[in-house]
Amino acid sequence: MIKLIYPADDAKLTLVAPPQRDMTLRIKRGEFSEDLLCDGNEYSICGRMFDWLYEIYMPSFGYEHTKNPNEITFSSPQFIKFSWEANISSHVELRVITDIAYPNDPLPADTEYIYSFEGCYTQSMYNFLMNTKYAWKVVADDGSCESEERFFTTLDEFPRLIYAQGTANVRDIGGATTIDGKRVLQGRIYRGGALESDIDVQYQVTPKGIHTLKDVLKIKTEIDLRDEACNRRTQSALGEDVKLVIVPTYAYGSFFEEWRYPHIKRQMEIFADESNYPMHIHCVAGADRTGMVVYWLYVLLKVKTEDIMLDYSITSLSMCDMRSRPELMKYRDSLFTDEEKNKLSEEEKIELASVRVEELFINKCGVSPEDIQKIKKIFLG
Repeated sequence: MIKLIYPADDAKLTLVAPPQRDMTLRIKRGEFSEDLLCDGNEYSICGRMFDWLYEIYMPSFGYEHTKNPNEITFSSPQFIKFSWEANISSHVELRVITDIAYPNDPLPADTEYIYSFEGCYTQSMYNFLMNTKYAWKVVADDGSCESEERFFTTLDEFPRLIYAQGTANVRDIGGATTIDGKRVLQGRIYRGGALESDIDVQYQVTPKGIHTLKDVLKIKTEIDLRDEACNRRTQSALGEDVKLVIVPTYAYGSFFEEWRYPHIKRQMEIFADESNYPMHIHCVAGADRTGMVVYWLYVLLKVKTEDIMLDYSITSLSMCDMRSRPELMKYRDSLFTDEEKNKLSEEEKIELASVRVEELFINKCGVSPEDIQKIKKIFLG
């Protein structure tokens, strides 16, 4: 006998944890002045704009992922806890109800634990797709019986955050909305912090984290953006069957410096090759260099400004990687004339910036028009 308890049939479930929701709402309410939204010495314990986060949620946060891989990171998603009654050892089985093809068929979610007490079971799971319908049921471990099937839908809340033990600041760049009503597809690129401590002693992915990235998300390619990784790394932290590609990248105003054009061309060629997906792209913290690669991809794809800003700012929830720049869009606006900056609406700027950055990729960096179109198809369908 198996009796399902939670979630209720046709439930709508959030994947956004309280610190993330709190931060997003505070930003939208305009609670932070411009000087509190910049990198630099303005930070106190966790930075004046983040003191509330530190005090409310985790005053004993230690910033020690390499020494304590179970360190809480506020960049992790909300877990879903399934519960049921049963007189036999059993577990949850999920299936995704969607007509979208995901690269390498990633598993529906990852399991943190299964707990039982006097016939009551709880299974905690994480890394669900956002804005997606799931079917779930409970199956006896020996296959002798199973429950009825129920359904739930994860809410449409961007960005989709990922938990991979031993690293932090991992999220899917998919789910962002474009001005022409499209969505960047989930399951293509995951951005995040480094996976090893060989170069920068900050993160060290654990076997459990490797399982998440390799077996659940089905990562096929690791892209390391650190120039300091050249000639020092020869194999992916996820194993020899995951391709490691090192493409040195610089952040912010240095991103499009002329000497970097060959590197940008190589990056875009990697993005245009569908056999490389899904991929994990990172620098040290997954903040600046990684942030700018994703930024320019979003500009090319005509992603809405509010989604670009939110994706960038959410990095701050990995705690040791606080980033929030109100002037971030100035890099996009550098593609315009002064007259265009003053005359165009925000939507017109997004449209024109996509055209201009595409021209920059093609005419300056040597990216082929065919690769640009392949990238658009991979991310927008």
